[in-house]
Amino acid sequence: MINKKTKLRKSKYKFTLPSISSDILDRVPFGVYVVNREGIIEYFNPAMVEMAGAESPDEIVGLNVLTIPTYKKYGLVKYFKKGLKGKPFRVDALKYTSYTGHKTTIRNYEVIPIKDKEGDVQKLLCIVEDVTKSEEISDALIGAEVRYRSIINEIPVCIKLLNTKGDLIEINKYGKYEHYLEGKSDKEIKKWDYVSCTSDKDAPKIKKAIEDAVKGRISSFDVTHAPGKSRHKVCFLRVAPVDIAGELHVLISSYNITSSKQIEEDLKRKEARFKEAERIASIGGFEWDIKRDSATVSGELLNMLGVKQDYFYEKPLDKFLDLIHPDDKKIVQRRFEKRLQDKKPFEYESRIVRPNGDVRILHSKIEIINGGEDKNPTKLIGILQDITDRKQTEIKLEEKVDELERLNKHMIGRELKMKELKEEVSRLKESLEECISEKK
Repeated sequence: MINKKTKLRKSKYKFTLPSISSDILDRVPFGVYVVNREGIIEYFNPAMVEMAGAESPDEIVGLNVLTIPTYKKYGLVKYFKKGLKGKPFRVDALKYTSYTGHKTTIRNYEVIPIKDKEGDVQKLLCIVEDVTKSEEISDALIGAEVRYRSIINEIPVCIKLLNTKGDLIEINKYGKYEHYLEGKSDKEIKKWDYVSCTSDKDAPKIKKAIEDAVKGRISSFDVTHAPGKSRHKVCFLRVAPVDIAGELHVLISSYNITSSKQIEEDLKRKEARFKEAERIASIGGFEWDIKRDSATVSGELLNMLGVKQDYFYEKPLDKFLDLIHPDDKKIVQRRFEKRLQDKKPFEYESRIVRPNGDVRILHSKIEIINGGEDKNPTKLIGILQDITDRKQTEIKLEEKVDELERLNKHMIGRELKMKELKEEVSRLKESLEECISEKK
């Protein structure tokens, strides 16, 4: 806006356009000035005064555009010479520091020759637009775009921009690296088809995801690449609609999860082996978070107890004690209470009664984890083994041993009797022989 102290006075150079035009031009929000055929500025509107950083139009009116030093410096003189010869011209985004006010702005110039009936140039109507702010915004946007593209190109994520037909428009630097597109021309890259890089199983899923994106839906899933089509075997894919300058596009981003997928598969295999080992050894485990009163129970322990996971959702310790055989429950409960107080691990054997009535014998080993400033127990970790079969075998062995001991005792007694009989027979024999001898 013009400073309130600024006074606009009539120039000694008569502005020959209709006065109504002058009144209108005084009010327009863009710069306007008039140059006569000698190159002298005859009129300078308020917006132009503000743009020049001048106090009043008197500082500029009367100057010759062909001799103003800044017009020469910024190359405007040659354009004005052409204008005075009848050729209109336009200069865009000229960074200009004014001669009088030394104010720097970015300007667009539109100069129109005004001719008489004979076609001779009488004046030049100069329209100047201050685009400093818009150019600064544009520069900022360009800078932001450069920075954005730099980031997009450097992150280890493959980013692909497609049109609604599924044709590739652009792919970032990492994407070119991943899919062996480095060194290929733009024409070759635009013919590249990402769908063909994936497995036969995943290709239909990607086509469907692109169709869904055109309808405004977002999809995400894992994809496996075909051999030789990508440096990464497995990637996580996200397909989403994106609006660019009012036009719908499809953005596909993907990142490598081959290692994590391998780790995940290894963990699954280890977990399967661990579960199988638990099953074979009839061993299960649990972890009870005392503060949260929540428990994590292994699948094999659930099988051993004959319950489902939701059985332990509330008050897990109480629920566990409810499974203890009535004759063993008080002993086990007291042991838990005592060991939680003295914070020491413990072992015990007890019977449990499954919901279906089956009785099993378990050997339990409980570890207590102490934490916090007060070092009070925070967790209980337990390993339980079903020893029912072993116990039954032990009982049978004990019964067998008892039976053998009874038989052994019986046999020993029989042998003693035989010995006594033999000794008796031997004595009778000796007596008989003596009798016979005496008779002779």
